[in-house]
Amino acid sequence: MGPVGVSAVILAAGQGQRMGTEINKPYLLLHGLPIVYYSLARFGGSLLIDEIVVVVRESEVTHVQERVLEKHAFDKSIKVVGGGLERQDSVYEGVCATKSEYILVHDGVRPFFSSVLLSRLIEAVKTYDAVIPVLRSSDTLSQVNQEGLIERELDRHQIVRAQTPQAFRYGLIRESLEKARRDGKKFTDEAGAVLAMSGVHPKIIEGEEWNIKITTPWDLQLAECLGRILLV
Repeated sequence: MGPVGVSAVILAAGQGQRMGTEINKPYLLLHGLPIVYYSLARFGGSLLIDEIVVVVRESEVTHVQERVLEKHAFDKSIKVVGGGLERQDSVYEGVCATKSEYILVHDGVRPFFSSVLLSRLIEAVKTYDAVIPVLRSSDTLSQVNQEGLIERELDRHQIVRAQTPQAFRYGLIRESLEKARRDGKKFTDEAGAVLAMSGVHPKIIEGEEWNIKITTPWDLQLAECLGRILLV
């Protein structure tokens, strides 16, 4: 019998250079708690999730265990693994540490995704094997050249902004990442790796406007404001 259930892989191994702080982004405080806490709590409190793996820098494994996992109570046990040099490497380490049929890959600095989105992703991945939440653009989109001049307008109806969690069948995401490694390919998005390496076209579902990614000081200020509404 093969693997069953759903695992969440939370990525918290990034460098966070755009934030301009010595502390890695997932451990900055948002309403008095580390940003990554909110993702851990959301997955931990879901009956749809069987396993949680958080991927961190090798040098921060002890820090996360002592300052996050032992300091705060979660509804599920959480496995901590060391990540790699690139996001893709960290995703691979996280996926290899799981034992479920389906995998959700999530940015540890997106604290506000809902349980409704989680449910829709898990329902869809059982049919489509690869599913990502997206937002469509309400702005005019233009392509510019290296001189900063507009070359052409893009059809915004054919362009979307990807979010996480992204959901995959275990075999598909692992095989895609392994093929990318062998071929020396680098991707900043798991759905892109799946499409390029396996030819599988991920299914899109509607994302959530408040599911922001905290990467800059401005994002953190916005998250503080959103938190007053979403964390009550």
